[in-house]
Amino acid sequence: MNKPTSEIQSRLLECFNGATRLTQSSLTTFLSCEELYRLKYVERMRPMAENLNLSMGTAFHLGIETQLPHRASESIKEQMGPAWNQQDREAAAVASATVEAMVAGALRMWSDWPERQEIEFTLPLMNPATGRRSRKHVFAGKLDGLWSDRVGEWKTASRLDRTYIDRLELDFQVSAYLEAAGIMLGKPVSELSVTYRIVKKPSIKQRKTEALGEYVTRLQKDYQERQDFYFAELTLTRSDEQMERWRHEAWALHQRILDIENGGMTIRNTRSCTQFGRCAFLDLCCGTVGPDAYRVIETSHPELGA
Repeated sequence: MNKPTSEIQSRLLECFNGATRLTQSSLTTFLSCEELYRLKYVERMRPMAENLNLSMGTAFHLGIETQLPHRASESIKEQMGPAWNQQDREAAAVASATVEAMVAGALRMWSDWPERQEIEFTLPLMNPATGRRSRKHVFAGKLDGLWSDRVGEWKTASRLDRTYIDRLELDFQVSAYLEAAGIMLGKPVSELSVTYRIVKKPSIKQRKTEALGEYVTRLQKDYQERQDFYFAELTLTRSDEQMERWRHEAWALHQRILDIENGGMTIRNTRSCTQFGRCAFLDLCCGTVGPDAYRVIETSHPELGA
């Protein structure tokens, strides 16, 4: 008989006090640009103003977890403060309507959502050569959903094409979450899978002469009428060989990050400066502004409380 998930989760949290948490977000940042990782996760620096787009993923997950589309919408509105200008408020209103339509569409598309959602986990990082775990780093995250034999992962994406799907066959996060689920459920990873549900962001925009209410109605109708366009579900698995490769990669990343935390030089990737919009730290790297142009947050991973 498998041990209860709660008992296994308690075991995962043992002896991790004081260890730095590495997450999928922080590792993605590290692989994008080592200096960006240092600024965000070692120095804990953030721009003075947050990007509104960053809140839509969190809002979407809240809507799925509660099974209430309006909660996703409300979570966007709750982030609005008195300092935001009219343009920001209008953008937030559009984002609020968009994420509500996305959640409503996903709930219509799929009815078999797991009872257990937003499950935090912490994994040791093990040296494949010696079997010893790192005392400096752990890998932490949240499973969007967990069934008895599979992990649920919900994603929003601007584009869904062959390259997006091909990448998932090698995706670090998929392997890490299967490793965590295997320990929680007491099953070999080869017996588990990931149900990967993807919801595309709208392909239609609000017209200049269109009122927000009219746009919301048109947006909701688009999600209802074009389900095959907006929604996709994939089943992902990992072999024993793939998991062994993942463990070696996880250890190698830990070693490189540890070197940076100990004062080692970072390698800057200048492609990342403008690849996905202008990097918020570009002026700092160029010397145009100093560190006082940014704020410092209390924890490196606010979403995990650490």
